[in-house]
Amino acid sequence: MTKLTITAVAAISAVALTAISPAMAEQCPVDFPNLSGFITSSDFGGAAATCTDPQQGAPGADGAAGPAGSDGAPGVDGLPGSAGADGAAGPAGSDGAPGSDGLPGVAGADGSDGAPGVAGADGPAGTAGSDGATGADGAVGVAGPAGPQGQAGPAFNMDEALALSAALSIPAWLETDEKVRVSGGLGFTQGGETAVGATTVVRLNKNWAGFAGGAVSTNGGNWAGKAGVSVGW
Repeated sequence: MTKLTITAVAAISAVALTAISPAMAEQCPVDFPNLSGFITSSDFGGAAATCTDPQQGAPGADGAAGPAGSDGAPGVDGLPGSAGADGAAGPAGSDGAPGSDGLPGVAGADGSDGAPGVAGADGPAGTAGSDGATGADGAVGVAGPAGPQGQAGPAFNMDEALALSAALSIPAWLETDEKVRVSGGLGFTQGGETAVGATTVVRLNKNWAGFAGGAVSTNGGNWAGKAGVSVGW
């Protein structure tokens, strides 16, 4: 960029000098000793390297610097530097999770039986166990022989019993001014049995009274009786 800028300034200066004094330019070709390597005398029509004209005036003041040229294309990247030294080792990481259990190995062959040991002393007897459940009933045994015939009981006569009940159930009561009353009657049934009965009532006090009664069948076989108290108010 610097070469391009100086070249542009030199070219502008040469054009300016030519425009001001063409005769001077012919008699005193312009020399630019400070621009060696950037411009030559061929840039100004083959001018000589120095001006020997005694009429040449003093060099003019340097012109104003021209505007900066545009940036040149970026240079080619340099070669990569050598690798740096390895950094210090970092702290050790935490232990990883334990791995899963491996498959069980094949079972080894059974060892041979050892010799039996000496029998130990008998231990104390244990406590008695609870009673077991009751067993199922056994089969019914064979029936034994029949026993001897018992004595015959007294014959029960239903008709006679009903007749006695009817004779005993004849009602009996006391009037207000009575102390004793006797009631009697006959009991009978459809089967022809009859019984005679009587009941006596005795006043004990104002509210209480006692009674007793009996009946006998007309065939003289059986009898029945009753006794009790009554209360009233």
